[in-house]
Amino acid sequence: MAQATVERHCTLLLGGGSEKETDRLEELTKAIEDGTVEDQRRAIKTAITLLMQGEDLSDLLMVVIRYLVSTDDHELKKLLSLYWETVNKYDKDGNLRSEMLLVCNALMKDLQHPNEFIAGCSLRFLCRIHELELIEPLLPAMKENLTHRHPYVRGNAALAIWSVYKSFPDIIPEAAELIETFLDSEIDMNARRNGFLVLFNIDHARATAFLLENFEQVDKFGDGFQLIVLDLARKMCRLDPNQKGRFVRVIYQLMQSDDASVSYEAALTLVALSSAPTAVRAA
Repeated sequence: MAQATVERHCTLLLGGGSEKETDRLEELTKAIEDGTVEDQRRAIKTAITLLMQGEDLSDLLMVVIRYLVSTDDHELKKLLSLYWETVNKYDKDGNLRSEMLLVCNALMKDLQHPNEFIAGCSLRFLCRIHELELIEPLLPAMKENLTHRHPYVRGNAALAIWSVYKSFPDIIPEAAELIETFLDSEIDMNARRNGFLVLFNIDHARATAFLLENFEQVDKFGDGFQLIVLDLARKMCRLDPNQKGRFVRVIYQLMQSDDASVSYEAALTLVALSSAPTAVRAA
């Protein structure tokens, strides 16, 4: 039984009650097929809980695909993301289940959805998916969302690209170049912060070059961006102490920030990088 498999690998197992699996499956199927949106939400929540407890709900997957993938209810969309993440995507032979191709098609439609909330949430969900067979067909749509009209979608597209690069760098070798181009044209503070975070983790040299080219505008990029800049300065100087001189001006500038967290982190960074009396006094 599926629960026995979970027990071998998990130190915590939640009890599922005494109800038979067949009864649960029939109840969930009825709620999804004939119930209201609220009934469907409750059914998916229950299904997620049972899957996490190790229950085998393989027969429910096709029902969910048939009746729920086209829903426009935002809460149900969020729950479906958790369901796709939790459900067993492989058959007994270790091959991707054929039903997941239908899920992939549904995700493609969500990535291209005119509603920015649905497109953005789909990109956030893809950051938690690590199955190459699902990710690869969606990669072109993820790249296209880097130029989406809404910053919420663009920022999440950058994070999704990073997630793909971490798991499968071979299928997106141009990731750093994509994000660098994205940063050059991005004007939204949150999306720019996400893009710089991604570039910083993918290619330190490109991130440093972007920072130095935009040195005069750093104080306009927002506190989230500035904190990442300080993290970059610390890591680059640890890797190569000769880089300290390139970052000192930026650190001094950020010490004058109106944001207390930024000025505090800048002071700590300056002291960590230099023990000179002038640096200590400035901090």
